[in-house]
Amino acid sequence: YIPDSAVLAVYLQPQDLLAAPNMELMPVEVITAAGMKEFGFDPMQIQSALILGEVIDPQQPPGAAVVLRFKQAFDPSSILPNFLGDAEDIEAAGVKYKRSNAPGNPAVAIIDNKTLIVGVEVMVQKMLQEDATAGPLRSIVASDKGSHTACVYLTLEPVRELINMAMMQVPQLPPPLEPFKKVPNLVQHAELHIDQSDKAHYDLSLFARSDEDAQQLFQIVQQAMTMGQMMLLQNIRQEIGDSEDPVEQASMKYAERVIGYLFAQVK
Repeated sequence: YIPDSAVLAVYLQPQDLLAAPNMELMPVEVITAAGMKEFGFDPMQIQSALILGEVIDPQQPPGAAVVLRFKQAFDPSSILPNFLGDAEDIEAAGVKYKRSNAPGNPAVAIIDNKTLIVGVEVMVQKMLQEDATAGPLRSIVASDKGSHTACVYLTLEPVRELINMAMMQVPQLPPPLEPFKKVPNLVQHAELHIDQSDKAHYDLSLFARSDEDAQQLFQIVQQAMTMGQMMLLQNIRQEIGDSEDPVEQASMKYAERVIGYLFAQVK
């Protein structure tokens, strides 16, 4: 379902997220009741969600859609009553879906009694097209063999030119910040993995096109972290000033220790 035009994919396994200890007090009863009332299905029965986004024309709103897979079969006739109560069946280029006559409502494709696609009509059309060629985002997602609670995939290839055009409009940056303009040309794609067990583990990976680009990117990231740490400490020092109050001096030392710890964790 990932079209070549997609640049962003977010994959979630809600059941794994809800199994985390810190989610014990989630109002699941309210979520179930509200979902059945508004959407005709129980959101707590969603097994996986694949959210897709694209950027094609800066003058047009980006396309977006979500593929929902459920643990248990739902009743297609009762799904999304507020959206599909006046919907008409559409068939375009062999693709079938439902379109509401109300402006602003999404298109809906019921694949089977456990799979649902909801999104901007043009995006839904693209997702349903038979296409054997794999675009950059589809290849990235397919190559990830890991099992994660949630994943975010972003490819810069289709939007690199747009980003560089936007960067050209940015006024000249101070010399320490100029290297950051190189980042869009160094990063090929990015992946964020979230694994939820006793506590959450986050893993962000930036993929470059060559070893040389990776080394440049590594240096820029290090520089960004150093600058961020210095700016945080500088802001706190400005707040405290040159106070001789022992409590405020101790607060400054505590801030230095906490900020140093947090940046060490990120490293």
